[in-house]
Amino acid sequence: QQLPANFKMENAHVIINGISKGDGLYTVAVGDANRDGINDMLFGARNANKGTGASYLIPGSKNLSGVISVAQAATTFSGMKKGDASGSALLVLNDVNDHYAGIFIAAPGANEDTGAVYFFPIGETALPSKLSLNSANVIYHGVNHNDRFGSAIATTELNKDKHNDVLISAPNAKDGDGEVYGFLGGYGP
Repeated sequence: QQLPANFKMENAHVIINGISKGDGLYTVAVGDANRDGINDMLFGARNANKGTGASYLIPGSKNLSGVISVAQAATTFSGMKKGDASGSALLVLNDVNDHYAGIFIAAPGANEDTGAVYFFPIGETALPSKLSLNSANVIYHGVNHNDRFGSAIATTELNKDKHNDVLISAPNAKDGDGEVYGFLGGYGP
């Protein structure tokens, strides 16, 4: 079926709402985080909780429709410190460390804008309903003050080993020239 030339957003099949005024659902990532064969949605609200930020995992469903609030998330990931802006960049990856799914949540404002990215592996058991970023299994730390490591996250296949690799940017590194750091998936996070 072809989409109409002008599609009104109020006619969307699914609408996801934030929780509080000013939180701003800023980022979205999709992937099968709960390993049920259906893509799930991860939403980042970097301004939530006075700039601490928060991310919300909503399981996908074959019958997903209507209006959904992130307050109904299966798991809420809370930022740690005001100004961290956690949830500014997100990634749900399905092939990290022995084929376990993994969630990456970035906080480029962490540690006085040095930035950090938090990794939560996902196996056969469900995540708890609430998690703080300080409970991440792996934390990637930026290098220098004001680098803003974690401003963007992407996945690709860099070395043809059939494992997804992760790229994380630090746009202010090297006096504003910026750097992107690559992490190979076949070796775990």
